[in-house]
Amino acid sequence: MDELAFGRDLKIADNLERLEKAASKGNVAAMKHLATRFDLAPERMAPMRPPKQEKLGKKAQAQVDAENPDITVPMGEMMARRAGSSRLN
Repeated sequence: MDELAFGRDLKIADNLERLEKAASKGNVAAMKHLATRFDLAPERMAPMRPPKQEKLGKKAQAQVDAENPDITVPMGEMMARRAGSSRLN
């Protein structure tokens, strides 16, 4: 008899838990649905995750690494000193 009396409410609660889980992971659609369901103001909603930074490609990363040698190793220290001084032709 309990299932007949409270089955609908249990299913609604299950769905709300799924929505809450999705919203906490950054799902904007779930956030909006919960906000309208509970009539929340947008400023009270959970903050969104910051966007991911773009990864550099192999060639771009190699260029950055070449311009900024690792000075903790002797070869990198030498490259840094050489890059800092003017080149003689």
